[in-house]
Amino acid sequence: MRFSGFIPTVEGWEPELELPFPPIGIAHGVYDPVIPVEFGRAARARLEAAGADVLYLESPIEHSIDPQAVLRFRSLFAPAESE
Repeated sequence: MRFSGFIPTVEGWEPELELPFPPIGIAHGVYDPVIPVEFGRAARARLEAAGADVLYLESPIEHSIDPQAVLRFRSLFAPAESE
């Protein structure tokens, strides 16, 4: 789960994008001045291209956590917590 999520770009490093993926949730504020929303969108696209099922949420907020996103993510991660 990531809020204001992105995949870092560091020279010489690549994320391990191999199946199976755990539950993935990304939430981002459309008006985030710290980490632009395009970073979250790019992370979603990269993960989906690798075969991940991503719950992606955008909120009309700046750099903060939307309580509604937290509620949506709880349902995504609840099955994993009970295992």
